[in-house]
Amino acid sequence: MAQILKLPPEIAGKIAAGEVIENPLSVVKELVENSLDAGAERVEVRLEEGGRRLIEVKDDGEGMAPEELSLAVERHATSKIREVEDLETVATLGFRGEALASVAEISRLSLLSTKRGNSSCYGIEVEGGHLLKGPEEQPFMRGTRLRVEDLFYNLPARRHFLRSIATEGRSVSSFLRSMALAYPTVGFSLHSDGREVFFYEPVEDPGNRFFQVYGREPWYRFFRPHQDERGNLGLEGFFLKPGLEEERRLPQVLFVNRRLVREKCSIQAVYSAYETFLKKGVKPGYVLFLSVPHSQVEVNIHPTKAEVKFRETDRIFSFLRSSLRLFLEGRAAEGISPEEASAESFTPSLSKPLSSSGSGSLGYREPSPREGEETRSPKGQGPEPSLFPSPGPLFRVIGQYRESYILIEKGGDLVVVDQHNADERVRYDRLSNGEGRSEKRSPLFPIILEVDGCEDREERLAKLEPWGWEVEAWGERSVVVKAFPVKMDPAGVGEFLREYLEGDGKGEAPREDLLKMMACKGAIKVNHPLTLQEMENLVGSLLVSSNPLFCPHGRPILFTLSEEDVRRPLQRK
Repeated sequence: MAQILKLPPEIAGKIAAGEVIENPLSVVKELVENSLDAGAERVEVRLEEGGRRLIEVKDDGEGMAPEELSLAVERHATSKIREVEDLETVATLGFRGEALASVAEISRLSLLSTKRGNSSCYGIEVEGGHLLKGPEEQPFMRGTRLRVEDLFYNLPARRHFLRSIATEGRSVSSFLRSMALAYPTVGFSLHSDGREVFFYEPVEDPGNRFFQVYGREPWYRFFRPHQDERGNLGLEGFFLKPGLEEERRLPQVLFVNRRLVREKCSIQAVYSAYETFLKKGVKPGYVLFLSVPHSQVEVNIHPTKAEVKFRETDRIFSFLRSSLRLFLEGRAAEGISPEEASAESFTPSLSKPLSSSGSGSLGYREPSPREGEETRSPKGQGPEPSLFPSPGPLFRVIGQYRESYILIEKGGDLVVVDQHNADERVRYDRLSNGEGRSEKRSPLFPIILEVDGCEDREERLAKLEPWGWEVEAWGERSVVVKAFPVKMDPAGVGEFLREYLEGDGKGEAPREDLLKMMACKGAIKVNHPLTLQEMENLVGSLLVSSNPLFCPHGRPILFTLSEEDVRRPLQRK
């Protein structure tokens, strides 16, 4: 065996940094948590190439004095603990004093900061853990700005383990959205490669922040925290109403004392509470805020502070499970939005088959954007509530056949509805009426598509602009999609553009043909599972459409079987 030697500081530093910093998300997490601990009211994050080239975090928090700057990038330098006993009651997100030192070891870092109340700003530059400049006086700016460039430039092997630019960007976006939920009074923004991904104005009501992040979806919220019998455990949050778990976006987020964590006991308690309310194999949707005395939770067990342990695990489990059961049984539900304080409670029963649905005639709600896509709305506001058409005749949804056809009972008849053709009709009518014509949604990162045989790309793309498209020619054979109509299913964007651009004479297509193509490519596909709510919404909108019998291309949408039609083959009298 080789002789045991003490590692040089530069090697030890990089090993320690590798434990804390795994990817761009790790950097953003550490820096944003520092901003929040500093009392920031606004946090701005900028990325280039998913964080590989640049990560910039700027806040308006407490700031640092000039003499603290170089100390801040040294290992185990922190303002948050002083004595061993402080580790027993950590109330801040950060506390180890490792974050900045770890980031500085594996990047080119610049730090500017102004101590709150001072009029002078100072900065330093660090490369590979070595101080290059500073502290030097800089032009005045409020708060603190950290620029992290060329992440892992001196550890190239680690770069090979990074995921794609888009994936790393989505991870950062998801984390920031989650933190925005826990800190509603703080403004958050994210820019990626010069483009604004989202911007959340500070709000006082947590419900309004929830709607900024997720939109006005059919969620239910505890408006008053639940407490245990001792009064030192608290729970509030947002929960997906049972029966809607198959929506495309399904957050499962847990905060302990506003710290985003993974904790097995809590997850098991949630699943146990939902057990009798969910279909087999379906996961619940939730955003939970659990309050625990700081002395009862251990946060110093993981290098990235992503895990915690409770001192009274059984008590936490029992409290979570019982509180959630009360909520799910309807005795604790108080509504779906701050404005609807008197919304009715619900008593779900998903152990019954889907055919147990009651009658309804709801308006069609567009599918929620998928992960990594944004719906544009005025800054500081959540998306507007969906507008429902006038109710049509009553019907009862029985279920879905082969994930392609909706079975309904209407006026004593059995009606089979082709979901694709039905959705195509609804979408065409809305486009024809100009509904949502100027509304757009943007993917997290632009979509690049290759197209063939299109000599007049620019001319054809210009014809799409009035309908909510932002598409630019890129190179000789490609286009870049920066935005598309909010009424367009993201899954149909590529198919529509290729058919539109590659087809003969499509650039001269009349308005009706263009709308038919958009409606068809944006419509729900066959072999696509729908929730009960989605089926009711679609059928309700179809029944009040201009032509419930045929799609815009003339294909039949539905056919009807009378009770006699059903009895006859079965030889019933």
